[in-house]
Amino acid sequence: MTSSSSSSWARLLPLPCTGLELKPIDIPQCPIFRIGRGPDNDFRVEHPTISKTHCGIRKCLWDDGSFDSVVDDFSSRGTTFVNGVRVDPGKRGWIKDGDVLSLGRRHGGPAAFKFILPKEDLGEFGKLFKLGTEIGRGAYATVFNAFDRTNRVNVAVKVIRNSSLSLQDSASSSWRKEVEIMKSVQHPNIIDLQAVFEQPHAIYIVLELFPLGSLLGVIQKAGRIDETFAQHVAYQIDLALIYLHANHIVHRDIKPENVLMASITPVHAKVADFGLATSVRAGGGLQSFAGTLDYMAPEIRHLATNDFYSPKVDSWSLGVTVFAMLAGTLPWEFGGSGDSIRVLWDRLPPEIGEVAHDFMRRLIRVEPSQRLSSQEAIIHAWLFAVILPPDVTVPDWLLDSYRAQNFREQQG
Repeated sequence: MTSSSSSSWARLLPLPCTGLELKPIDIPQCPIFRIGRGPDNDFRVEHPTISKTHCGIRKCLWDDGSFDSVVDDFSSRGTTFVNGVRVDPGKRGWIKDGDVLSLGRRHGGPAAFKFILPKEDLGEFGKLFKLGTEIGRGAYATVFNAFDRTNRVNVAVKVIRNSSLSLQDSASSSWRKEVEIMKSVQHPNIIDLQAVFEQPHAIYIVLELFPLGSLLGVIQKAGRIDETFAQHVAYQIDLALIYLHANHIVHRDIKPENVLMASITPVHAKVADFGLATSVRAGGGLQSFAGTLDYMAPEIRHLATNDFYSPKVDSWSLGVTVFAMLAGTLPWEFGGSGDSIRVLWDRLPPEIGEVAHDFMRRLIRVEPSQRLSSQEAIIHAWLFAVILPPDVTVPDWLLDSYRAQNFREQQG
């Protein structure tokens, strides 16, 4: 039995093989499309080396509305192959557009097909950009490499499928808020939004590409980061936070994964992923639960009905990020909880200086009123005394603020 339908999601084109005349197969929308020798399959291949039910092809759906294609092997001898690689019985095998599916033998087999996925109509976006390979996946979006046909440069594109938005009303408002915020900001330490395309099937958000990846990748490769390098990164993150907070924007998800590296030498870091960012009125507070637990300030984690929190939640996350850079791990085993948070300072290497310790201690403070704001953090000795080149003239207001802070510390 073959199936041909306008609702088909994939196609199998038969390749020349030994004596069987097979027709192209359109795979319809169904839980699984079965191929085998028996009469109960969706497509029959009548050959003695083909099992009664040999394999199945299906979609693996993701939360962002996208899918990957899967081959399941049901053959008695494990003779289902994708590009010559055996699909292990009981395990799913991935199959991509253009791959070759062989049944019965590793190559050719009594039945072999080229797997074809229909090309998506990318509309105006497709005229200006060529979509490439996937580089990341989030709760409701997938990020791809892409080529800007006009400027002849590579970019990153966040693709949000409309099918995922229909399942999550919050996702629909979230991406619009994210774009609105990103359009309103421009800073050397914040990722650039280049364009937005709303197409019938998806939204395409074009961003600058970071081939060096994220700060998280740097930490994972290095194990932990040199203190001087970490100072430069922390300084640039804090500059971005000062700018955001001055414009009444709270990021709410500062973490190594959301800091992208434009360059390593010299260090150039940019804050990214504004999916959880929000605006706050001058002098106002926030009440919604948002963030990543390991980097989330305690006043968000234990938010009561009538409680508000301030932009200082980003300061807490910055402190945890600095700790992660210097130690290569988080300051707690499973994430802190309220007033009982115990920071495992002994996880820091012994060569980390006392000034760095002090900087983190002033950020990772449970009581927000005792925590440094982004403006106060920039004049802490760990950033202030090391980052500025010796030939830079320090403004008087900055020196006065730093002296006043040190005086208060000595008196308290």
